[in-house]
Amino acid sequence: ATINPATYLGKQTDFGTGQAGRVANLVLLDENPLERIENTEKIFAVVLSGKLYRRSGLDRLIAEAERLALQN
Repeated sequence: ATINPATYLGKQTDFGTGQAGRVANLVLLDENPLERIENTEKIFAVVLSGKLYRRSGLDRLIAEAERLALQN
């Protein structure tokens, strides 16, 4: 899901492909989601606003969010 959503939204000059100068928020998976939809849950890393979040960092963020949610 890269170029088609960007084209639909008329944003293909900024989004839709992974290349220099484009906005690239990505979810990198360990397994192919076309083989099993459950593979969408096997996240290896996320690139958000140019910053790489590896699995270990994501797990820490999730744990912290869960901790804070329990406090409120």
